[in-house]
Amino acid sequence: MATQNRYYSNTATITTLTNPGGINSGALTLQVGATTGFPVQFPFILRIEPATGSEEVVLVTSGSGTSGNPYTITRGYDGTTARAHSQGVVVKHGFAQIDFQEPQVHLNSVGPGGAPNPHGLPDLAWNNTLSTVIAETTLASNSLSITFSSIPSTYKHLRLIVSAIASSATAVLPMNVQFNSDSGTNYGWTSGSVTNTSTTGTGSHNSNTTNIQGGVIWGNSSATVPGIAIIDIPFYSSTVFNKVMTNLTHASDGGATVWNIQYGGGIWRSTAAINTITLTLGSSTNFLAGSFAGLYGVI
Repeated sequence: MATQNRYYSNTATITTLTNPGGINSGALTLQVGATTGFPVQFPFILRIEPATGSEEVVLVTSGSGTSGNPYTITRGYDGTTARAHSQGVVVKHGFAQIDFQEPQVHLNSVGPGGAPNPHGLPDLAWNNTLSTVIAETTLASNSLSITFSSIPSTYKHLRLIVSAIASSATAVLPMNVQFNSDSGTNYGWTSGSVTNTSTTGTGSHNSNTTNIQGGVIWGNSSATVPGIAIIDIPFYSSTVFNKVMTNLTHASDGGATVWNIQYGGGIWRSTAAINTITLTLGSSTNFLAGSFAGLYGVI
């Protein structure tokens, strides 16, 4: 349960200081004649000699205000001056200017670009509630690869979204993923797929490959129906564990004859933070012009 900065009461009695002989400016305990209606949780504010030139605000942090268990107090609270006070002067529970100042500071806090930011949210939260765009590209011409480089390490996870068509007429082609330009046999992946031509799904596994198969993309036998892929890479900037990813893809000829859904995942056996992602298609096939890929950082 959340706690308050300070506690308050509308029914607190006005009382007097009862420390024998009063208190000097360094005293850290306070006795009062009555505590009826005083807050029972700490801390709370008391005003000694209120509305006079000798007024001092103190913060009560413990105790019960009696001679056997006096209040423990912070002196000269909220910019006031610790003073000597005589026995019998007025003591009153109330509020101080800090009670008005704190919420105004909270309300007037701003985020990037001057947007209100009363809860101190990170900058990324102002770009998108969950994620922000790192880079997006739409190919102006056919390309053998799509590469995202200089990926910042300021996010927790990465999400890659691809909507693409291959330049080959082959029905479906694997889309391969490499990290940090590593072309060694440091990858492994598994996948399962279902199609309209089979009553059961199929699966495959490869343990020492030069990339991860991140799904399938449709060939240009369907020039207007792209294959789509969603690839998630959690904790991509960690330097403790190997990197893993999951993917879900769909490719079809528009639904008339053939469709293919593939799901899978893979591992890059490296603890390096991912700073580059390269996508290629099987059989050295081009991504067709108009294909899209976007990389997003998840906070």
